Amino acid sequence: MDTLSVISTHVKLNRIDKPIDSKRFIKEWFKKKDNKFFLKNKIVPLSHLKDWSYNSKKISHKNNDHFSVIGIKTQTNKREVESWCQPILKGKNLALTGFIIKEFNKTNHYLCRYILKPGLKKSVLTSTVNTSNIKFFGSDKNLTDIQKQFIKKFFLNKKYQKFKVYDNIMSDEGGRFFHSEIRYLGLFINEDLNFRLPSNYIWVSQNQMIDMIQNKRFDIEARLLFGCLNISNLM
Repeated sequence: MDTLSVISTHVKLNRIDKPIDSKRFIKEWFKKKDNKFFLKNKIVPLSHLKDWSYNSKKISHKNNDHFSVIGIKTQTNKREVESWCQPILKGKNLALTGFIIKEFNKTNHYLCRYILKPGLKKSVLTSTVNTSNIKFFGSDKNLTDIQKQFIKKFFLNKKYQKFKVYDNIMSDEGGRFFHSEIRYLGLFINEDLNFRLPSNYIWVSQNQMIDMIQNKRFDIEARLLFGCLNISNLM
């Protein structure tokens, strides 16, 4: 996870890159989205969190709709100390993040989504789809209808398996995440998607992706997948 994050910032620029939207347009697009929201972070007691419960063993969502925080005790002879206790984040099931890639003006473009994530101070772009639970994505209230359509029609549809350019399951960083695995999928589709994209989606060219990743405008899942898709095109 950490290595791929670094790799994603060292992808070579293409000599020719013809984006369908200019850098200035994307900047203004971001600005308009940001003006609709106000982010505020504050520390509150656990007892004041709605729909969350806690005991001596874990902090969890009452309906199990989100991650939980558990405690672990570790013993090893491979680290600076032999044993320790720590809190760690535990996900639900196998997660999924996926990019749809399409060629415009003889330039690869990635279908990206504007997102505001808890804990971040500003907005970022992420992959075309993200779900923390592939198995039950259809009943996930946190997913929009368009994400569910993309997952069902493209990413989990056997008809579109021929368009796969990357498909792999990888673990998140083990010091912070407990047995967390994400399936990373890339689909290169050169046909009409037959979807009217919502206003929070935008096509970003290859070189624009590189520039925006270096300027910290993409979340971790999108960076890792972009790094995997471009592992043979490093500086």
